[in-house]
Amino acid sequence: MSGARMNQNYPRVGGVRNDLPENFEAMCRRSIEHFLEKVDNEYQRVFQESKVFHMRTEGVGKISAADAINWGVTGPNLRACGVNVDLRRLDPYEVYEEIDFEPQVWHDGGAGDSYARFVCRFNELRESCQIILQALEKMPKTGPYRVKAPRRAEGEGYAKTEDSRGEALFYVIGDGDDRPYRVKIRSPVFCTMAATPIMLRGNKLADSVAILGSVDVCVGEMDK
Repeated sequence: MSGARMNQNYPRVGGVRNDLPENFEAMCRRSIEHFLEKVDNEYQRVFQESKVFHMRTEGVGKISAADAINWGVTGPNLRACGVNVDLRRLDPYEVYEEIDFEPQVWHDGGAGDSYARFVCRFNELRESCQIILQALEKMPKTGPYRVKAPRRAEGEGYAKTEDSRGEALFYVIGDGDDRPYRVKIRSPVFCTMAATPIMLRGNKLADSVAILGSVDVCVGEMDK
């Protein structure tokens, strides 16, 4: 519904572009069922049961919880250090207060390595599917799919959300025009990448691919 990774055209300020098609729920449930089957069988076997994968990720690219916090690391990369911080739980927005889910946190000694980061994200695959299924159950069958947002606004607005890479911060200033006077976005990737020298130090050059992959680098989000 939302489009591909680089050309999303469904979300709008105040909602979405158009209502969901009648067969969306059935198609969504079918996709989730197929996806979970892949996760529990194929992906589990390829990664979790691979000795080579364990050898190349366990103890590789470590960062302590204290260093991660000091550098502003958030999201799965912080939870992989054993720190249970998730804005959807600590500062709920939208309808997250109505959703039953658990943030995926590494509890085995606060590893903070590439394997712990992988495990947190791998477990989030299943948890995200459960969130979607609950949303399908709770979603009203009728009603507006978009509220009418003001075309001209004056003042300041600040919000933060938990995206797939951590805390995303948005700051908007309006001067009464139909376009914002200023928009500031702080991506979680910027802070995560600032902390990567700690993860890379002392490891082999060949490990850098696994380390950078484990923190979920997005070059387009690093620009300030």
